[in-house]
Order: sequence, then C-alpha cells, then structure tokens
Amino acid sequence: MKVILILIILILALIALAILWAKSPLNPKRPILSQQIKEFSFPTQTNKKNSSLTLVTYNLGYASGTKNNQGSLLSQTEVNKKLQKAAQALITIRPDIVFLQEVDFNASRSHYQDQAKFLAKALGLNYSAEAITWNLNYLPWPSWKPSLHFGPILSGQVILSRFPLKNPKLINMQKPPNNPFWYNWFYLERVVQKVNLEIKGEDFSLYNAHLEAFDSQHRQQQIEHLKKELQKDQSKNLIIAGDFNQNDRHLSLIENKDFAISFPSFPSWEPKEFLDQIHGRSSKKLLNQGTIKQIETSDHLAVWIKLKL
Repeated sequence: MKVILILIILILALIALAILWAKSPLNPKRPILSQQIKEFSFPTQTNKKNSSLTLVTYNLGYASGTKNNQGSLLSQTEVNKKLQKAAQALITIRPDIVFLQEVDFNASRSHYQDQAKFLAKALGLNYSAEAITWNLNYLPWPSWKPSLHFGPILSGQVILSRFPLKNPKLINMQKPPNNPFWYNWFYLERVVQKVNLEIKGEDFSLYNAHLEAFDSQHRQQQIEHLKKELQKDQSKNLIIAGDFNQNDRHLSLIENKDFAISFPSFPSWEPKEFLDQIHGRSSKKLLNQGTIKQIETSDHLAVWIKLKL
C-alpha cells in the first residue's frame, strides 16, 4: 500500500513539475505583457512621397493560412511562402504603419521565424513596437494530440512604422474569469498596444487591439474598458486598429470620430464578419480605404486606409 501511495505522489509531483516548466517563459528576457521598441536599418522606399499616410491592420494568424489554430501542421517551406505572400500583398499598398496581430517572434509552430522582423525588412519599415502575449516553454494546445501541440512559443502583437515610435504603453484586458484556471495558465493575453509618433510636427496616438474571441460577454467588457481608456486620450490624431473579434460594422469606440472603417474580413476565403477595423479621430482627410484580398497567409483579410498629410 505504501509503495502505491509513493508512486501516486511521485506521479503527481512529476505532473506538477511538468506544468510549472511548461508555463514558465521560453524567453525570460521578454516577459509576458511587456512591450519593446526596436529600430532596424533595412533599406527603405526612397521614392515614397510624404503627401499621404497609409495604415493597415492585419491579423497575420502566425502565417498559418486556413489551418490557423489547427495545430503545428505547416512545414518551414510552407510558412516561409505564406510570409512572402503576405509581404508581397502588403507592398502593393506601400504602407507607412502596419498594425499586426497573431505574430510569432520565436515559436516552434512557425519554425522559429521572427515574423515581425521578416515583414519589417520586406516593407522597409525600420521601427517596431512588439508586445508579448504568449511566452511559454510549451503550449499543449489546440489538441490533446501531442503531435499537434504548438510547443515552445513566443508571440504577440506588433506595430511597424516608417516613423520613430515613442511612449509605449500596454492596456491589459484580463483573461476571461469563466475559463478554468488551468486553461488561463496557458491562454494568451489580450492587450491593446499604445504608442506615439510624430509626422510633420504633429503627434499621433496609435492603438493596436486584439480582443477576446470566444467569450462574448467578456469581450463586451473589454470594449467598454477600451472606450474609457480612449476617452482619456485627447490627441488631435488618434487611430485605433486591430482585430476586435466583434462582428459589428457599427462598432463605436471613439467620441467625435472622423471615420470608422470596416469590411467583411473573416474568414479570408469567404469573408462575412467585420472583425478587423480601423477607427480614428483626425484632422487628416480620408482619401481611400479597402481590403487586401490575399487569402493564403491568414484566416483574416487586411484592412487599410489612406489619409492626406
């Protein structure tokens, strides 16, 4: 009887140690809910005119295409091709600022490719703000089958910019309290990034959002919290973009807004839901807007706007 009891205790101890190891950070130098501003020295578009400002929001879906959240199914060649296609599609609108969600910085499922750096180089955008929303030694999701586990993961959200970024801030949206506690151990953080930049002597406040996808009641609470945060910002030029996971083309976020842009963007192969949006209060005239109909990289479409400077 003592032997059985000892074995049970050992098994439980091993399980506890495995869980503690799995939920520990893959990269302790980049803690969860941290934001880092980076500067690169990639070649830029020297013929880019400064008469307009193009902004795009894109849920990259970790460059897993239509297989997003189905497990680690893509080869390194497939991931690289999807990233290249994303870059080629984004280049067509020559963006100045890119709001990205679901980006891997160092993850097994995307073969440890730094997707943010790849796109920054391809687009010639030398400034980035990177927020960490997943940092785990091992993510045992989205299936009980180990071969489909995401495994080691460092991922999050990114703002890429042609202009220097400053004053980084994170708005933490908290995890759904209705989730089991053990599920929230491994659940990604939902955050809104905030940075500032200056263009032609004018300050811009930029927000990059990725809200709750599965718990609609909790998502609505996040939206209300976000509205209160935005009310505090009295910037003349305020732009919030991202994946709000709210199928509402009349979503209202900003008081005295000048534009609220939404198109069917999800799923990318048959877009019906208005999840990806751009809202703004700005003295700059809205010149154009649209989506990039490129469906091989992500399960979302990119939404973009162009403002007159």
